Amino acid sequence: MKKFLTIFSTCVCLTAFVGCSYIIDEGKDVIDNKNNQIENVENNNTQTPTEEELKEYSFEYTDVHFTHSPSENIKISITYPQFKDTKLSNLNSCIEEFAKSKFKNVISDISDTESVTLEETYSVSYADTELVSISSKGNLTSSALPYPSLTNTSININPITLKEYSITDLLEINVELISKIRTTSAEKEGFNEYLSNISDDDLRVQLLSSKFYRTDKNIVVLFEVPHAIGDIIEVTID
Repeated sequence: MKKFLTIFSTCVCLTAFVGCSYIIDEGKDVIDNKNNQIENVENNNTQTPTEEELKEYSFEYTDVHFTHSPSENIKISITYPQFKDTKLSNLNSCIEEFAKSKFKNVISDISDTESVTLEETYSVSYADTELVSISSKGNLTSSALPYPSLTNTSININPITLKEYSITDLLEINVELISKIRTTSAEKEGFNEYLSNISDDDLRVQLLSSKFYRTDKNIVVLFEVPHAIGDIIEVTID
């Protein structure tokens, strides 16, 4: 389970573009090989959309509710967005797989006597023809752990090419940014003390591996921290 928490618990979201409907999707198969799926989609996208075609893309979406209980001691509940525009069907497949693949780590890591409940909601915080940013808020409760843990994460993806963006695609990890994060941390209880024990070089390394998401106005970085100060700390970069 510790392995799962390390993998799972990085990195929550702001604007929603449309209201939602709920669909029960009990026990549907999860695609195992995401890289192959994206590679195949990219190979099929030989024509680049024109400027006029891009203007016609709609980012209206609905929320899909997925539940899965392979045994009495495991309860999975995941809500994730699916865009209504048929031109975004490949993007929808990637989002669906990203959201659903997480619970497989839960199932593979628990013992027969352990009870686990995972609840996670993915939301769109930003969407245009170059970037769709999706983040999640979630909780994992396990009988093997003394407390629930946050499972927040994110994905940032080009809706046309399906390229996933890294944090360095949106932010320059430099001295100014590190200084700004240290200044901002003073506003968050416990986080300032946590950062005071981390060198600039180590903080830079942590930033490079941190999850993040974009909003209309800023970038939000998700820092993985000890449970005592919150599991996940959000730092907003203007």
